[in-house]
Amino acid sequence: MAIRVAPIGAADAGSLATLACREDVLRFGDHTSDAQQATWRSWLGSPDPNLGLTLGAFVGGQLEAALKLAPFTTRRRVHGASVHLLASDEPFGDAALDALLRAAFDTGDRWLQVLRYELVCPVDHPRVEGLFAAHGLALEARLRRSLRDRRGTALLDEVVLARVAHGAEREPLGSPLEIPPRASRRATVRLRPARPSDAAALASSMSEPIVVWGTLQLPFQRIERWGERLKTRPPARTTFLIAEVSGALAGAGALTVPDEARREHTGTIGMHVATAAQGQGVGTQLMAALLEDADRRGLSRVELSVYADNERARRLYERAGFVIEGRSRRGSFRDGGYADDLLMARVRAP
Repeated sequence: MAIRVAPIGAADAGSLATLACREDVLRFGDHTSDAQQATWRSWLGSPDPNLGLTLGAFVGGQLEAALKLAPFTTRRRVHGASVHLLASDEPFGDAALDALLRAAFDTGDRWLQVLRYELVCPVDHPRVEGLFAAHGLALEARLRRSLRDRRGTALLDEVVLARVAHGAEREPLGSPLEIPPRASRRATVRLRPARPSDAAALASSMSEPIVVWGTLQLPFQRIERWGERLKTRPPARTTFLIAEVSGALAGAGALTVPDEARREHTGTIGMHVATAAQGQGVGTQLMAALLEDADRRGLSRVELSVYADNERARRLYERAGFVIEGRSRRGSFRDGGYADDLLMARVRAP
């Protein structure tokens, strides 16, 4: 029977819910059984084609598989997009999924300027070395204990697969910025929760060239942006700390817990140290405080990413118990070209 690939939208939410709750679809997905149409209307995302692409594979008028291509919204990662699938793990689902992947990659390559596609799935997914590999999705990382099983009784490993298109080989224009030498002694650091009055200092330090080089920040940041972020962050899922040395902002770090039932045992850390304070132990003390909060929250997995050539930061993370789980090829845009990211995590027994 012929397979028809077509866009899906709000009118298809009922069919999408039925598909998602099928046992053969649930087995290798990262979602939970939820028949609420509102949930799947939300999954579809914006109807604006500039913000994503949602396709369905129909067989005899019935929805057999669905794919969402969601471009990353971080400015320095807009060349990438995540691939989300709802498809049967049974062999007869391969034809429908093959048609969806062909359509999505063709559209992304030719019209959406997507240079990097990412797909995360359980490590034992039957298509990892078959259909996914045939479409150019190569294994980049194994995420340890990153997904809770559907019954909530075990933690599962996942793999990150990626397809890097022509054009992502563009190299950075310059060389790595010179990092200040390590100080002879550690600074006296005061750690405290961030508050809205920190907006000006954060905007200034986040715009420093060496901070922009080592993070995903952008130059010339506005104070209002940080003021709004500090006012609206959800405290139940975010810990945001400020490090001060001699009363001045020396760095900042955040721990964020995702709002996904099967990933609530995980947390993501992002941090930076201001140029004048680098090499004085500020990052070490920030990391220790964030991990202490992670332990207090009962998180068994804490993850982060770091540029592959940022050796000082990588060593700091390794001393804190993080190990490299994989390499994200051309994951970020930096200094006029594309740079690789290392995916790192600290994993402890729940």
